[in-house]
Amino acid sequence: MKDFSAVRQRTGTMDPWQKLPLEEMRSAAEFELYAPHHHRPAYSWFRTFGNRGGTLLRFLLLATLSDEDTTASDLLEYRDGEWHGDYVEASPLTESDSLVMDPTMGAGPTVIEGARLGVDTVGFDYNPVLWWVVRQTVHGPADFDETFNSFLEAAADEVGPYFDAPAEETVLAYLMALTVDCPDCGDTLELHTQFELSNNDQGESVYLCPNIDCDDRILRTSADRSEQVTCECCQKSFVPEDGNCQRGTFECNCGVQTDLREYFDSQDRTPSYQRYAVFYEDGDGNRRYRELNDTDTTALAEAQSEYRESLGTLPLPTSKIQEGKTTGRLLDYGYEQYQQLFTERQRIALGRLLKLADEQEPREVAETIVTLVVATLHYNNIHARWDTRRDSVQTIFRTFRHSIPVETVEANPLVDEWKGSLRRAYDRYVAAKTYLESPSETLRTPTGDRDEIQLPEEALRTERIKQLAVSSVDQLDIETKSVDCAVIDPPYYDAVQHGELHDFHYVWLREVLSDRYSEFSSTHVPKLREIAINEHRGKDQAYYRQALRNGLDEIYRTLRADGDLVCLFHIGQESAWRDIATILVQTGFQIRGTIPLMDVENPGDVTKIDYDVAIFARKMSSAETISFQTLRQNLLYSIQEMAAEEREYHPDISQLELRTILRARGLAEYSAHHPNVTNDDGAADVDAAIDMVNEVIRKTL
Repeated sequence: MKDFSAVRQRTGTMDPWQKLPLEEMRSAAEFELYAPHHHRPAYSWFRTFGNRGGTLLRFLLLATLSDEDTTASDLLEYRDGEWHGDYVEASPLTESDSLVMDPTMGAGPTVIEGARLGVDTVGFDYNPVLWWVVRQTVHGPADFDETFNSFLEAAADEVGPYFDAPAEETVLAYLMALTVDCPDCGDTLELHTQFELSNNDQGESVYLCPNIDCDDRILRTSADRSEQVTCECCQKSFVPEDGNCQRGTFECNCGVQTDLREYFDSQDRTPSYQRYAVFYEDGDGNRRYRELNDTDTTALAEAQSEYRESLGTLPLPTSKIQEGKTTGRLLDYGYEQYQQLFTERQRIALGRLLKLADEQEPREVAETIVTLVVATLHYNNIHARWDTRRDSVQTIFRTFRHSIPVETVEANPLVDEWKGSLRRAYDRYVAAKTYLESPSETLRTPTGDRDEIQLPEEALRTERIKQLAVSSVDQLDIETKSVDCAVIDPPYYDAVQHGELHDFHYVWLREVLSDRYSEFSSTHVPKLREIAINEHRGKDQAYYRQALRNGLDEIYRTLRADGDLVCLFHIGQESAWRDIATILVQTGFQIRGTIPLMDVENPGDVTKIDYDVAIFARKMSSAETISFQTLRQNLLYSIQEMAAEEREYHPDISQLELRTILRARGLAEYSAHHPNVTNDDGAADVDAAIDMVNEVIRKTL
């Protein structure tokens, strides 16, 4: 890390992106990005999708709301063996009367980081699940160990028998595989992408014999999975990495290959999974694999029987799966209701856990424990996968979509040290609350060491969070011209369907919360006004642009005349920059500048971009008429000076990052005069302005 402190001491008016100590900001953000449960756990205790980190939001809020003569070294600098600056010292914003608003708050980093810094904040989200999670993070009880332990004891009595095991054993998970009948010969097949159960780098692998009639299918050997091995029981030879189902196509022993989706399209049933192995812990704490035994079979039968007898008496969701971009795959495979994404044992276990949680006292503790049960769902379902390298369960949401795995796992939610367990969910929640009571910042020193700086004076002041509400971006319950800074992180086209994904959690929360909270009155997460392209719902690119425009119109209404807008956006293609720039300008915002949020290495053409940016904008004042040619001449004269200025503030900036900043700054004068920019054909549109800026940058840099 170089020392640019002398450069950063430049005085004069500084724009927000120029105040940012980029190298330090990005290095700090990486801690949270790669280990969110350890760094800023407040935003990761419940599974959400595509959230920005609190580290970046803290830097952005400080840069946007601080005085105009603040420099990057004022925000954060390492000198004399210590960190200095507003980022790690007393916040300069505590005496301000600023109001920060986030209308797409997600897991709440803007709202919480702003409150930590001492400004008033309000947060909205169209998704009731996200509103509820932030509400729990901020207002949920912090200390209820005794109640939770009592809940776990009762859960062990009620749910524990469903995962019964022989003496001195604790079942961690049942491994399952998709079963099909060959459409040609009729044989029943157990599908596997590979026959490896474990490869944990300890010199021994655990494989599964492909012969489903074998009496002892579990093999332990030092052979590589690419080598041929022979089952000691049935003498079948096989190569463990060669499964019978690859890339969505399975192959029968008779040689017939069948596409899985086409197969289930012709079936009048949902996928069926067969348990083939048990992962357990013995009395000495060793974790091992074995085949199912009579105890396992009896426990399953009892769970299934109790499930059928309890229908109608437990809080189990009956909501249908709606047609959609991510849920369409589920419908293609015959799933109709969300409860079908859980085995009967999982349904009875989760139903009893929710009922038991809802009975706890006081009420606020009951609601938090209910939320913790739902927080385990993404590990406790029929589509959770097995991690052969870590001997552990993987989330159903490895990506932002539903998929139909061939090999799955039925995990035990009562085991303490285990992914998807109730204890693990509770520990993460407690870590989140503890962090908010005793926050810290983790930074990397110039020598590469990690520094953790305690900030006890920034314990979350909940009174600073003035409002949390469920609301669409275009209908905000907040006074006109009352907001000093609005932060928006709109969805990127069709990349993440938040409503569809969170239906998975919503339908379970609704079973307990709908009687007390109107936000959970509908059968599914509301999606009518969700800003996202989703052709399954009739939402095309034109809808997306108009919905984003409507939201920015509403934000414009709420902002003070000198209020700031910080728009976080993924620029994955040239059209993305054109879309967001056009919408901002047409709404009445002047684009002032932008900065890539993380390091950008790949040089190349200015139009070939793929990273996240923060766009800084303000309301435009009255626009005077100016010709397009004059704008072009002004930019030609000033672009080199702009480039030199940005390099002075950020000497280590890459050429591509510089071009990104200049693209936004090049639009500043155009957006200040819009719509009164004229050319020979009339008014010059934003596309023409972007083309002109790109041309000038190419010619001069």
